[in-house]
Amino acid sequence: MRQCVIAGCTRPLRARGWCSTHWYCWRYHGDPLWKEPTWDERMWSKVDRSGDCWIWTGYLLPDGYPSLSKYIDGRSKRIRLSRYVYEQATGNLIGAGLQLDHLCRNRACVKPAHLEPVSPHENVMRGDSWTARNALKTHCPQGHPYDEANTFINVKGSRVCKMCRYARQQEYRARQTN
Repeated sequence: MRQCVIAGCTRPLRARGWCSTHWYCWRYHGDPLWKEPTWDERMWSKVDRSGDCWIWTGYLLPDGYPSLSKYIDGRSKRIRLSRYVYEQATGNLIGAGLQLDHLCRNRACVKPAHLEPVSPHENVMRGDSWTARNALKTHCPQGHPYDEANTFINVKGSRVCKMCRYARQQEYRARQTN
């Protein structure tokens, strides 16, 4: 029985002097010695490191963050790449209850120098959301200061100017008496 011509392979021939495994590798990948890339090789092949940010060119989750599937214990699991790359590069695990803040404000960036673990509150406050913009306000729309003496927190957790609230109550009472 004739064997595969690839060095070290003792399987029987199929075609072109190769066994079934080497023939399929040649047929589907163009190289009889083709090897399945490791998960890390697959991941890094989809990262564009040409600019200041390392941009993920693969699949992005609906919220804009990079993700790649990985088999763990026989099941496919989505890995958030920002977290994975940060932990691999720094050797530090991201603590429970912490999120990665993208200092460059680019969610598709996986460069460890652009990532910092912070609390969810700090992450929101560093962003450009309505919550962050409102937290930066020091005065109500009528110009009264938001300080301890003049600020009321309502049941929804929002700040309310006490002077404006008192003025609205007075207007309401005046309308009710007429």
